[in-house]
Amino acid sequence: MAVSTENLLILQKVCINEIEFPVEDITWQSSRKGIKCSVLRVGSTSWQRGKINIKVSTEIIAPTNYKERDKLNITVVLEFYPDEPESPLDDLRKMIQPT
Repeated sequence: MAVSTENLLILQKVCINEIEFPVEDITWQSSRKGIKCSVLRVGSTSWQRGKINIKVSTEIIAPTNYKERDKLNITVVLEFYPDEPESPLDDLRKMIQPT
């Protein structure tokens, strides 16, 4: 994959097989089925299995004055879907259970 830039120092477009794509038009998303994974949540003692969806998009932000350069904003969104969703009442049940 060849990367082409114009007068600015930031990435302007990506060339794939001689087809140019402006970076503001690029969005990458994982399969709608998700990617199998395990997550260790803060405060938890065990891993939770599920699937994660990933979406990455780019946006060029125009400068507010002529001395500034364009900025590239990259947004990454992660969504986790547990195989066995926890009930909001699970925390209460754990607190009530005798130890």
